[in-house]
Amino acid sequence: MTAVAGTSSAGTDAGGTGTAGTGGSNASAGTAGSGVTGGAGGEGGSGTSGESGSAGESSETGEGGNGGAGGEGAAPASDEFGNGADGALSVDGDTDLATDNSGDRSCADGGDAVGYSIGALTSTGATLTQSPAAGCLAVGDEVLLINLQGTAGAHDNVGNYETLKVASVVDDAVTFASAKTRFYGDAADDTNIGTTREQQRVVLQRVPRYTNVTVAATGSLSAGAWDGVKGGVLFFRANGVVSVAGALSMSGKGYEGGAQNTLVNSTGFQGESIAGLGARGEASNLGGGGGGIGDGNDCESYGASAAGGGYAEQGADGSNACSGNPGESYGEATLLTKLLLGSGGGSGGTDNVLFDNPPGGFGGRGGGIVVVMARQLSVAGELLAAGGSGEGDLDPENCNGGSITDCWDFSGPGGGGSGGSVLLGVDQATLGTELVKAAGGLGGVGSAAGNGGDGSPGRIALHAQGTLEGTTLPAATVND
Repeated sequence: MTAVAGTSSAGTDAGGTGTAGTGGSNASAGTAGSGVTGGAGGEGGSGTSGESGSAGESSETGEGGNGGAGGEGAAPASDEFGNGADGALSVDGDTDLATDNSGDRSCADGGDAVGYSIGALTSTGATLTQSPAAGCLAVGDEVLLINLQGTAGAHDNVGNYETLKVASVVDDAVTFASAKTRFYGDAADDTNIGTTREQQRVVLQRVPRYTNVTVAATGSLSAGAWDGVKGGVLFFRANGVVSVAGALSMSGKGYEGGAQNTLVNSTGFQGESIAGLGARGEASNLGGGGGGIGDGNDCESYGASAAGGGYAEQGADGSNACSGNPGESYGEATLLTKLLLGSGGGSGGTDNVLFDNPPGGFGGRGGGIVVVMARQLSVAGELLAAGGSGEGDLDPENCNGGSITDCWDFSGPGGGGSGGSVLLGVDQATLGTELVKAAGGLGGVGSAAGNGGDGSPGRIALHAQGTLEGTTLPAATVND
């Protein structure tokens, strides 16, 4: 805002000192006084984090000189882009923020973005399933609170998230500086949180706050994959420039695809989803693709291909009439209320013998979650949260029908995993042409068994306050 002007008194007195500018604005000059000999103008006020301006010159005309302009203030700190407390990050090799620490930070439990499973949750704090090691979580740290997976009967709160500041850490108890605002349990509550498949998997993950992040052409920046209790999320802030010449990728780090099917005459496994692991069956597991039907199950005389995982839209069917059912769509486009992992593709059904056929192909994994909040973002390499491909023929043109490793002729290939979530909050962004991707994974290639279904695209959302250049795949939802 513009600072209020100071006023000068009459006679030889100096003009008043200008009031300090706020948020980088210059203070207004002091108003001239009157008299036989004008006094010197008052000093201009200082802008926030700026220096005071010089005093104005005295006047011989009976008026005091104008006060000097206030100093240019520094831009105010923004919670959206963080305070830069973790310094600059330079990546020229493989860096995993879940396990790797930058600068002089030391944490035996993990990296800059170390994550912990939660055993119990209140409005103002969390009880972790382990006590953080020294240096891992500190007072003033920002943490992400997120529900990453529920159960078949309770998954409405999956994807709920918010960030909070740490007020204290005592043994396994973390107290928040302010109360959380959302629910993370089975219903409109925080019940049944833990690490088993019958509980809500809720995570507290540290949010690094960098100044600049530079990923060189030889560099790859990522975080650990979803492991059934935590992982799959890369979330950081930078109050300067994020430059990606190499890869920033969470591709294939979401929910698991259906497991490779090694039992003869059997239907494949469903892909994993917000509701948990899949079972054998051709039906979808919410977002998880259904497994291909096996030989001897009143369909075809061989195993069939599996379906792709769903997310932004329904996954794709396999190309065989006995393929599994495609994964369902879920989530919301803005990513403001839900951050969700991509779902897995189903696995293929098997033939009645496996001595001359491979197993039913595994399903591709879903994509992970990427959140980058940066004052400026430039992508010349890749920023990815794509789904993984289903298992199938590597060289269908030269498929050897007797192979048990590389020819899915009578056992079905797997379905592709769906893309994950990419949320970018920026002042300025140069994204290139489809260098930011959350594409679905391809279904595996087969022959008689058919091809596996492709995974659905994921979701990309942009919050751009200033200049935005480039395109994404799929097209991003742009939030004002």
